[in-house]
Amino acid sequence: MFIRIALVLLIPACAAAQDATAERSHAWGKPSGPYQLSIASDKVQYEAGEPIEVTSTLKNVSDHAVMVLRTTSETNYVMEVLMPAQSWLPWRSRAALTPHGKKVKNPEMNNIAGADAPPGREVEDKFDISKIYEMLVPGDYLITFQCRQPTVTIADKTFKERPMVDVTSNAITVTVLPKR
Repeated sequence: MFIRIALVLLIPACAAAQDATAERSHAWGKPSGPYQLSIASDKVQYEAGEPIEVTSTLKNVSDHAVMVLRTTSETNYVMEVLMPAQSWLPWRSRAALTPHGKKVKNPEMNNIAGADAPPGREVEDKFDISKIYEMLVPGDYLITFQCRQPTVTIADKTFKERPMVDVTSNAITVTVLPKR
């Protein structure tokens, strides 16, 4: 009897613990229209040449449905990847595109699809950003994403006028370490 009670209490506790670890806290960019955008890396430090995974999450923060436009995930965002620089410099250079990055960031044809997202819906994409940008120089890279999204639903009659909003993510820093 005691074992049955313990199992009944233990199983929901384990499920709650799994949900808590699967839940990831987001740092978000400023709300823009009905959207907010978050990016996060899977780690803070990488060895030069190691894949750098960045996850983007676009969220409908409004109280109504809005259309989310989608292209191929790599072209859905304007990605700004700034190179490491000395702290006394007032600017940073942009990281160069890799050969793969040149193909996906300058596509000959871009297919666009849209779907209505209810309030609270999050749309997530994952990228190996080191396949898109040259990130072999050791140091801290500053990364932000931006996308352009409509502020209406597919059925909205004003869709033809295409009221759009630019949504900018939070900034993240990833450190590339020298190869060992």
